[in-house]
Amino acid sequence: MMPAAARLDCLHGNGPAALARQEAIAQRIARAWQCDVSTTPTGPAPVDAVITCGGELIGLAEIKARDLTLAALRRMQPPGYLVTFDKLRRGRALAHVLSVPYHLIVGLYPEQRIVWWNVSTATGAWRARFTVERTPTQATCNGGTARRLNAYLALDDMRTLDGVRSCGHGESADAV
Repeated sequence: MMPAAARLDCLHGNGPAALARQEAIAQRIARAWQCDVSTTPTGPAPVDAVITCGGELIGLAEIKARDLTLAALRRMQPPGYLVTFDKLRRGRALAHVLSVPYHLIVGLYPEQRIVWWNVSTATGAWRARFTVERTPTQATCNGGTARRLNAYLALDDMRTLDGVRSCGHGESADAV
């Protein structure tokens, strides 16, 4: 039987380019927030990155790279940024166990713009507002269709990389 990591779509087709974009987004966030953003090893993981500052864990993140402009994101129906709800649940749960906030970070290509949501606080409280619907979506970076629970994050809760120079390190746990 083939190892699970060898079966991952991110290792084939469009996957390597998507992983390279995620890494580039992580490095841009690290420079802007003046912290270290380390992506998780290729393979199944509940989060894409850990955020540290001065050796201290200060956050976890899911990182996405999308061929989408900000204007197109604002026109999407149903309104909001679509992400698999299970990704939000798993990331929030792990962040809560580690007492750090959980973020969703999205690189919008071709604009080279980064937007992000503070999904949950260090105490595990949901911070971003969203609705959940069972809808068909693209299964993987290489296509296909999957019908699953998807969250639509409120665009009013979205922040831009240019607008915030910190992920909230040093603020109270519920403020981030």
